[in-house]
Amino acid sequence: MENEVKGSLFIVAAVFLYSLIGVFSRFAGMNVFALVFYKVALAAFFFFFIFVFERRSIGRLKMDWSMTRFLIPSGFVVAITEVTFIGAYLNTTLANAAFINGLFPIFVIILSFLFLEERVDSRTLFSLVIGITGVGFIVGADFFVMLNEKNLFGDALALISALTYAAFMIYSRERAKMKLDIYYFVFWSYAIAALFVLPFNLAYGTFVIPLASVIWIAVLAFLCTNIAFILFCKGFEYIDASKGSIVALAEQLFVIINAFLFFGEGLSPLEFIGAALIISSVVLAEMKR
Repeated sequence: MENEVKGSLFIVAAVFLYSLIGVFSRFAGMNVFALVFYKVALAAFFFFFIFVFERRSIGRLKMDWSMTRFLIPSGFVVAITEVTFIGAYLNTTLANAAFINGLFPIFVIILSFLFLEERVDSRTLFSLVIGITGVGFIVGADFFVMLNEKNLFGDALALISALTYAAFMIYSRERAKMKLDIYYFVFWSYAIAALFVLPFNLAYGTFVIPLASVIWIAVLAFLCTNIAFILFCKGFEYIDASKGSIVALAEQLFVIINAFLFFGEGLSPLEFIGAALIISSVVLAEMKR
């Protein structure tokens, strides 16, 4: 029980930091490609020092070229996830982005069925239907009630980010099976992701960054990516995956609070119903595991 409490506290601390990504992304006031490029590049830079500190070695971080077939797709997935996730926060309400992205555990199960031939039972399919219905309520609120095309675009980006983040979770599981060092894996995934985003920053972003934006980018990279990742991994050392995933749903609660405190954003009745359905679908999917 003590370990579960300790694990839960680590995970709650991690998701609290994750919940601030939307706030700090808006505060940075930058083009999404520039913001993602510098965030991802800085996160890789910090992961480099974390690896050296934890493993007491630089040589072990040398690229194993036999792993490029695994690391390059992982980096690509990270790049797509970061662009769509932050793009969602910049184009729809914080709550919409967080709740729709919160569907990723269900997508993990579906992708595992499609690519890893893992079994999917009727409860999982039912939870998927509930989750999709929840997304329908949120999108419906934007389309029929608020008539907000920008929100709809952000909602779509959030759905894509949920799918690609699920793919990254599967890559992480395969990383564990291969016994590949986790910090080696995230360093190279983020470094390669930065290379994927670089051409888009050159074409649509900027290399002239105001000092205030530099500060928010550094906070996004170090606190909301590096430290949050370490806390999240630490939490799962003390608690099993299903319980930890349910505890992690606290992120949506933190996002709602942050959205109201910083931007005065709330949930419409339809969005509230959609959010409740999405949370229910994830809890239902995880409780059986």
